[in-house]
Amino acid sequence: MMIEMKIARYLRNKLHQFHQWCFGGWHICQQLKNPWMYILNHIFSKGSTHLLRYKNGLEMVFRAGTKDMMIHRELIGDNDYIHFFNKEWKDFKRYIDLGAQTGVFTMQVAKNVPGAKIISVEAEDKNFDILAENIHRNNAHDQVTAIHAAIWSVTGKTIALRIDKNNSGGHTVINDDPLNETELVKTISLADVVGNEEVDLMKIDIEGSEYEVLFSAPENIFKQVLRMVIEVHHVDDERNVNTLKNFLWKKGYYVVHSHKIIYARKGRGF
Repeated sequence: MMIEMKIARYLRNKLHQFHQWCFGGWHICQQLKNPWMYILNHIFSKGSTHLLRYKNGLEMVFRAGTKDMMIHRELIGDNDYIHFFNKEWKDFKRYIDLGAQTGVFTMQVAKNVPGAKIISVEAEDKNFDILAENIHRNNAHDQVTAIHAAIWSVTGKTIALRIDKNNSGGHTVINDDPLNETELVKTISLADVVGNEEVDLMKIDIEGSEYEVLFSAPENIFKQVLRMVIEVHHVDDERNVNTLKNFLWKKGYYVVHSHKIIYARKGRGF
């Protein structure tokens, strides 16, 4: 029975991935001025930089043969992070992007919500450089504050970031695989990022660090942050989707879990 369950889970995941590649790819190509880049991404030399030009005027640097294109497909093609907030997200005033990578979510918000302010936090050097370039290319300096640091439980600590050579969005401080290259990065706490103002939506994709960050956050954070969208990573029996869902319920959020993402809204349902 256990083997059958594992096979069924594997097949569901593969079917979901195929659906994303086809339909997410179709959706993102419809939004691009240069849709051929979606296919050429697999032909260009790995790591070479190119430009995605969206019909709404957004221009984004991406690296061929990396997970950069997949992130565009998931966030813009599939609209993974904001479709639960589709009726209201363009009215939000303050966003936080934890694990900004090259800024796909950040720039999606900046382009579609001209009055919004976004704080974007990214730890890895190359990702941050492209994030900064994408902010500059789209003249978003007035909207976006980019922070080069790892979000953590405390500010000012130096920690080792494990570099995933196969996933430009998968760098983590949780995996202690000695074979991985590392970068030493400074940390910043959630309290220092949030400050004293309300946050309409906080996106979190930090490769397993979500537990360290949220479980250690002061109580006022959960009064100021009105909505969250969190990509959840299973770490162990104490750090998984169920423990995080229960934690957020206790903090007064209504929680929905869909595939690998938790959507949380303060006080009421979706």
